[in-house]
Amino acid sequence: MTNAIDPAELEKRLASAEGAAKPGSLARRDRLPSLRSLRTFEVVGRHLNMQGAADALCITVSAVSHQIRHLEAELQVALFRRTGRGLELTRDGEALLPGLTAVFEQLESTVEKFRRRTGPQILTISMPASFAMRWFLGRLGKFYAMYPDVEIRVATHVGREVERSATVDCFIHVGANDWPELEGELLFAEHLGVACSPTIQRRIDQAITAPADVRKNRVLKADDRPDDWQLWLNTTGLTLPGEQRTLSFSSQILALQAAIEGLGVILTDPVEIMDELQTGRLVQPLASSLAVATRGYYFYTMADAESAPSVAILRDWLQLELASKP
Repeated sequence: MTNAIDPAELEKRLASAEGAAKPGSLARRDRLPSLRSLRTFEVVGRHLNMQGAADALCITVSAVSHQIRHLEAELQVALFRRTGRGLELTRDGEALLPGLTAVFEQLESTVEKFRRRTGPQILTISMPASFAMRWFLGRLGKFYAMYPDVEIRVATHVGREVERSATVDCFIHVGANDWPELEGELLFAEHLGVACSPTIQRRIDQAITAPADVRKNRVLKADDRPDDWQLWLNTTGLTLPGEQRTLSFSSQILALQAAIEGLGVILTDPVEIMDELQTGRLVQPLASSLAVATRGYYFYTMADAESAPSVAILRDWLQLELASKP
């Protein structure tokens, strides 16, 4: 195993990488590892999950692995170790990550401020990827038809990751209305229900007619929605047997696609699968759903964007559109 080095030694290696051995060495900034590999490491370091980082960077898992290997070779240290639970940062990785995170946050903030100074005002909203792809993007055309002069940039986040962003004007959070120093406005209360492909309902040995029938199927789980199944089980009084078949994903959006493909059953709010329910690609076989009293979809506005008219326009449109959901 590669021995850990202290931050001072790591900085020294960064400074001397590649160009140090060449005559007439270049300025220090030209000897740093590539921005791409540093950015990839920073995202993987926050997610501690290759697939989650690949989704965030819009590249493949293979490309993420390549960038990490390249950076580790250049720095001559191991930045991650694999465990039974996934990825962990090594001591060297822990030493490198905070500084890079601060640098990239400052870079994003600087670029965004420049864009706002030199170009049209762009409203940035962040939301869970599953909500963005399953509901928001399909209705964005209706918003533009009503408000053609409002420019929107859509970002996604997992959990409370949006706290790190310096460029977001507003965001949608799934959970309790407990964001520090911000007051959320409820868009709709969350109702968790079992959903599956109609092919499952056509199989006698898998069809779901009562809550206990979920145990006959593979249970689909998402890392970014870790509490859903336990909440539902607690309410129904059921437990899953130790030999229960499960399939886990890094995100709810992947789990939803697996449900569409007939790989198992999932818990979701009908809003996330509204289009699939209407087209018959998914069904909700149980009439009852779990109303999670402490959770909902909340709209938050960042303090420095509270006076922006476009934020109020988008919020009001979301509330109206969701109020009319079937």
